[in-house]
Amino acid sequence: MGGATYTMSLRVEVEYMTHRGKVRSNNEDALLIMSDVIQKEEMADLQRVVFEGNSFVFAVADGMGGHKAGEVASRLALDYLALNWLSIESADSIDRCIQEMNLQIVKEALMNLSMSNMGTTVAGILICGSTVWVFNVGDSRVYGVHEDELRQISKDQSLLQALIDEGTITVAQARQHPLRGVLLQCLGGGLEERKVQTIIKQFPLDEYDTFLICSDGLTDALTDEEISDCLFYSKKSMLGCLFEKYMKAGATDNMSAVLVRVREKVAKGSLA
Repeated sequence: MGGATYTMSLRVEVEYMTHRGKVRSNNEDALLIMSDVIQKEEMADLQRVVFEGNSFVFAVADGMGGHKAGEVASRLALDYLALNWLSIESADSIDRCIQEMNLQIVKEALMNLSMSNMGTTVAGILICGSTVWVFNVGDSRVYGVHEDELRQISKDQSLLQALIDEGTITVAQARQHPLRGVLLQCLGGGLEERKVQTIIKQFPLDEYDTFLICSDGLTDALTDEEISDCLFYSKKSMLGCLFEKYMKAGATDNMSAVLVRVREKVAKGSLA
């Protein structure tokens, strides 16, 4: 006698947006929503999409280098991730993928010396079944919500974070520091083929049910407390609230953000 077999499928609700801000002439950020790389000067409206399945990837890359080079770097990085994320199955394979993303940017710079200094940050999450990996290079961030508390999961690879860690300056002092934005790690950033130091953290998926991935255009404009207020107390969508505050704060840099909510597990069955 046949019986029913069931597999568990995750339902993931995603909101995302990107904007060049009020000061910059172009937007050097890029977003990865599953296998789609999104790069626009700005979005008129917040975008929403729902996915069901067992594996998901979302990321933000913040390019640098000027004269369109930053746009190229962020696009190259996420294009490679978009094509290869389905083969990732461990922290080691994430690191290998990011090393190759770095190599793709360096190779392009060697072929076009006008872009010799182009580079990019990257931050994102990879969900595979009941496991989530959070990864970053540079100062783009990933936050998670745990027991109604917003926590930064990623680790800024910046000069100011190093000074904070050693107790030289406070977080409040860092927000006004003249060396804000100086990175210790990035993808590309020169013509040398070097190994990138990737930060990778692994968690059981039930430890966090909501993730925010964003470029420093958002976190330089808003404090963690202001971000948390939008998540827990705003009557608007979280990203809508964040965008409004970002614009009011001056929007001096490009801003990109992806909000990921793991809402429920869907049982899918079939008769044996």
